Amino acid sequence: MTDPLDMDEPHEVVASSDKHTIAMTNVGGHVERITRDFVVPKPPQSKVERPLAVFTDWMKTAIEGKVKANGRDADATTHHTRAVSNALAHQDRAGGSHIHRAESL
Repeated sequence: MTDPLDMDEPHEVVASSDKHTIAMTNVGGHVERITRDFVVPKPPQSKVERPLAVFTDWMKTAIEGKVKANGRDADATTHHTRAVSNALAHQDRAGGSHIHRAESL
């Protein structure tokens, strides 16, 4: 015998996904504030400072790109979760009404 399917209500699933998106957005905001300060204080002068300045710029750009990508992914995940949860709930209600009609025959 298999265990029964335990489903949370769609609004609970969507609320949890929304919380995840909010958390990802907040973390992204913190990271963006930190990377804003990734600057070389003055124009690089020595042979050692120049590669460091280039690397600092590359690192800042890479981190900012990842923050934006993570934000898009979190939004897409929430959108997908909402759509799937609502579709599953709709199918569950539709299936339940068929069962109810069959039982009353």
